[in-house]
Amino acid sequence: MIKGQDVLLRALEPADLDWLYHMENDPALWSWSDVVQPYSAYQLSEYILKSQSDLIQTGQYRWVIADLQKNPIGLLDIYHYHHKHLRAAVGIVVSPEQRKKGVGRQALSLLSLWAKNQLGIKQLYAEVPHLNQASRSLFLSGGYRQAAEIKDWYRHGDQIQHQIIYQKWL
Repeated sequence: MIKGQDVLLRALEPADLDWLYHMENDPALWSWSDVVQPYSAYQLSEYILKSQSDLIQTGQYRWVIADLQKNPIGLLDIYHYHHKHLRAAVGIVVSPEQRKKGVGRQALSLLSLWAKNQLGIKQLYAEVPHLNQASRSLFLSGGYRQAAEIKDWYRHGDQIQHQIIYQKWL
């Protein structure tokens, strides 16, 4: 567990199943990801049980963003981890009722410190659809800089949008 001023990052727990089921099956979030169908409670239960895999072996790890009472309020993923190249990708989602309160920025800051101090990572990056203004603002406010734009990368409803890649040097 990594504790900040107002939030902490912790591992997924079996008690998170109902909350995770709600988050993962929210169609409003699917448009910003590659998800196209709902997950079953069984699938997510199995995922939670297996989610404690080693980052070095799997190249990914999911943190729960929680309030100081350990209640889940978001998810923070580190993925495409490359120990040789000292980099990893970051994905984040915050519960709608917790947005615009600094939760995401604080979680990204905690992740940056952990990645630098525990893994020796030199850079983090994020892949963000250009229409996702909230995520773009979050990463910019968290010290990330736009590094690239890939045209016509995501389908968002009837629109095709670009992917913006943000980098943060640690």
